[in-house]
Amino acid sequence: MKRSVARVPALERGLELLDWMASQDEPVTLTQVARGMGLGIPEVQRPVACLEEIGYLRRLASGSYELSGKLFALASHQSRLVRLRRAAEPALMEFARQTGHSMHLSVPDGDAALMILDVPGEGLVRLSLRPGARFEPQSTLSGNLLAAAGAIVCPARFKVPASLQKAANAGRAVSQESQQAEGVIDVGIVLRNPEGRVLGALTCSAIRSKSEKIRSSGLCAIVQKTALKISASY
Repeated sequence: MKRSVARVPALERGLELLDWMASQDEPVTLTQVARGMGLGIPEVQRPVACLEEIGYLRRLASGSYELSGKLFALASHQSRLVRLRRAAEPALMEFARQTGHSMHLSVPDGDAALMILDVPGEGLVRLSLRPGARFEPQSTLSGNLLAAAGAIVCPARFKVPASLQKAANAGRAVSQESQQAEGVIDVGIVLRNPEGRVLGALTCSAIRSKSEKIRSSGLCAIVQKTALKISASY
């Protein structure tokens, strides 16, 4: 028999507000918060003020609000994430030095891939992604791979491409044109621990250069070696 849990309306309101704020691309005003959540301004005024006071929201000079980095910092202190970052960072830095390309590490987070570590490449032109970003399974290689490995929940309408499913099951790296940016090739692999449990997805985002041709097969081999190093040291 399922035990009922007493509701805590103030807590629920605050968490719903944070969840809504996380979906906004730009800072928002109190009026926009109220309208977006379908509430009146008096209903959101106190939760917003409280979340600002304890550091989860930041109030800009314009008077609008945005999420601070406190939520990401809180999540990053999970012991398993700390351990994974420590194991992965040296390998990602070595990859960036060796290839000149960027690499990031994402972990399963419900229905998306959560990016927890990004090491920019050392080339003249390089990509840099924002830690804490969430990647949907249907719109990024990281999300595709974690969906193929059964580590994140997919929308019912989305079906993982057969080639990615096969690669995820076989522990192989794959490459494809970026679904987010023109002129970028993504090369990724499902990262597992020595027992085979999914830890996350490693993805290299390589910018097409006019002076240097990207060899996807070569990058796939290096990405695969990087994953093995992390797995061995985890």
